[in-house]
Amino acid sequence: DIDEEMMFIATLYLAQCVFLCLDEMFQQANEIKSWFSECAHQIASSGSPVTWVTPMGLPVVQPYHKESRQKYNAFDGDIYVVNNGDLKMPPDPRKQKSAFPPNYVHSLDSTHMMYTANACARDGITFVAVHDSYWTHACTVEEMGRHCREQFIHLHEQPLLGRLYDYFSLYHNGLSYTSGGIEKVVDIPPPPPVGSFDINEVKSSKYFFN
Repeated sequence: DIDEEMMFIATLYLAQCVFLCLDEMFQQANEIKSWFSECAHQIASSGSPVTWVTPMGLPVVQPYHKESRQKYNAFDGDIYVVNNGDLKMPPDPRKQKSAFPPNYVHSLDSTHMMYTANACARDGITFVAVHDSYWTHACTVEEMGRHCREQFIHLHEQPLLGRLYDYFSLYHNGLSYTSGGIEKVVDIPPPPPVGSFDINEVKSSKYFFN
């Protein structure tokens, strides 16, 4: 038997090994994530929440702001109401930075879902979805699968990172902020280079979306 303290230490060690392996296996994805985080940190530090526009034209604004506290006098003592979505408060750089990579990816996932729903609607195919679970009648599963793959290609053959870089640069480059007591200026770095994968390979992927 292994005591609880040793089990905890072993668990931490295994977790570190897993994350190191993931970084090695998905190096390019990790580079993109780091780029997202760096952009978000600079933008939020300059006093603006991170915003972007999805490929469908939907504007997105991250709602993470520093906490505001309102004090209320109660019968048995003071009560403080904490609000971290107060738009009068400056953005929280830490939360803006950590939330942006998954939020941006989720916005692409929802765009893919809407692309697929619209394509199915044009062909009269019943389409229902909850997040990344797509449903249709058994007789139209193949047609929905085709639309799902075609619309994924349509989405990701667009210069998504390039557009995001242009958007961030246009609205934020040159703004000043302070980090670690040092005066800095927002200077959005260029995104990592695009890989060599042919997105059209998705058409022949049996288990692409199953």
